[in-house]
Amino acid sequence: MREIAVVEGFANNLDARNRRGVMWHMLFQASTVVGIIALIALMLNIIDGAFGYVAYEASVDPDSLAVNGIPVQQIE
Repeated sequence: MREIAVVEGFANNLDARNRRGVMWHMLFQASTVVGIIALIALMLNIIDGAFGYVAYEASVDPDSLAVNGIPVQQIE
């Protein structure tokens, strides 16, 4: 008799509990997606920063570009 009462009490509010469970499930899935997007953005930012700094060697010596001893940056 006690088992029947537990089963009957379990089913009393089942629809409301299922709706609440679906709501929390969607909330946690959405927060997981937002977290994954934030981590991807962070990873892309780190990769961009790592490849953004490139050492290069000038093919023309900058000192040879001076006119009458005045560097090119100071000529207007």
